[in-house]
Amino acid sequence: MVFKKNFETRCGYTKEDLEAVDSLPLTDEELARLKPAKEVLPPSFFKYVIEERCKRG
Repeated sequence: MVFKKNFETRCGYTKEDLEAVDSLPLTDEELARLKPAKEVLPPSFFKYVIEERCKRG
């Protein structure tokens, strides 16, 4: 999967800040250990996200 980098300055981060981050790709073992968000986050998190989305319209 390829993500396009958005270099608009947001939250105080500049293009240079974003380019300075170097994350290694996840290994197959790391990918296998990942769990869906609904299994690890509390229901209140999802309620909050929905409420915030509704505020945007």
